[in-house]
Amino acid sequence: MSSVVLEHLARGNFLFLQPTAAEIERLIPSAERVLPDPTRIFLEDESLDPVIGYPLLASDRLETLESGVADLLDSELEAQVARIARRGFDSKTYRARWETYRSLIAQITESCIATSQVYDFGSVFWLHHSSAVARRLNDIPKRLRRTDSALAREHGDALKYHVYDKWISRIGDVVHEVAQSLAPDLSVRPEALVPALLEPMRTNELVFTEDYIGPDLSELQSFFHGRLEIDGRNLRQRYSEIEIWLRDVGRHRADVRAGIDLTGGLEEFADVAGVLHRRGFLRYLTALDATPAGELLDEARLEQLERILDRVATFEVFRALRRMTVPITVEGERLVSRDRSANSTWIDGPSVLELSSATRPTDFFAPQVVDPVVERFGLVYDLTDFSATISRL
Repeated sequence: MSSVVLEHLARGNFLFLQPTAAEIERLIPSAERVLPDPTRIFLEDESLDPVIGYPLLASDRLETLESGVADLLDSELEAQVARIARRGFDSKTYRARWETYRSLIAQITESCIATSQVYDFGSVFWLHHSSAVARRLNDIPKRLRRTDSALAREHGDALKYHVYDKWISRIGDVVHEVAQSLAPDLSVRPEALVPALLEPMRTNELVFTEDYIGPDLSELQSFFHGRLEIDGRNLRQRYSEIEIWLRDVGRHRADVRAGIDLTGGLEEFADVAGVLHRRGFLRYLTALDATPAGELLDEARLEQLERILDRVATFEVFRALRRMTVPITVEGERLVSRDRSANSTWIDGPSVLELSSATRPTDFFAPQVVDPVVERFGLVYDLTDFSATISRL
């Protein structure tokens, strides 16, 4: 992956992820190829450090898309509830919402492909859009509890993933249909036109269904119950007991400290949970004598917990990247970003960022006039910079 992506992730405060190139490549195969490169977004005062991220135009149509996916997911939930309760639902509204949303996604997919086959604008779009989808899907169990507590207790968690499965399947169809239609004109295989990041995002349900996952994994209760169909509270309790033992007793044992060194070491022994999240450390603990890990985690539970921790670590990669999207609004002659998450790329950044007028935010609904390799000041700037490079060489 690009050094810019790795450098940004290395500065992040992760609970489960070790932000090293090897670990990210393990979690996301071909990460170097599929993770889109961010760019420098210069502030109005260009003497200040730039924001590192993905600039996008916060247009009215993008807002329409986000409200459209919320309406569509609500209609899909209504359809799923109607199926369980054996009652009718507003199918006409459902079809209309789907057709409106499908049309917008198809237009964006075509626009991103037409813009450039060098830079993957489609992957940047799906990073951004995943936030809106995750917020709506994550809220389903809570909304059901407010409207029908009995149905929520029995079906709420599973319904969240039924709605997700239907949505992600239809989205995949739309994207592949657009790729199939454009491939002959561009003389490429259709698969080459599908956003590179969409497939690894689709293989991890957490990316589109969760907004945040804390250290005790409590946010994953609906995932444990509705998707994995396991007793999540019991698994979390076992994991918590191992963490307490490690913090209070285990850290003083030489064999435990040797395992910490084998899996990456620790400058300060405050981040006990971070050590447990490292790949291989739990398995190392279960093999030692006189530890609760071997008693609390049999092989099946251990493998299950390792898979879950890998999914959560992968989720953290995608969550960090989608927080790098920087929505930019045009206010007269000013370019402004009011998205507070963007300030995580600029230490002590203000609540409102005024950006350089040379910034070119991506409009997902329109093919770009300027090719992405022409940065900041256009072709003249690039030729000048290229000439200087040649002179130095």
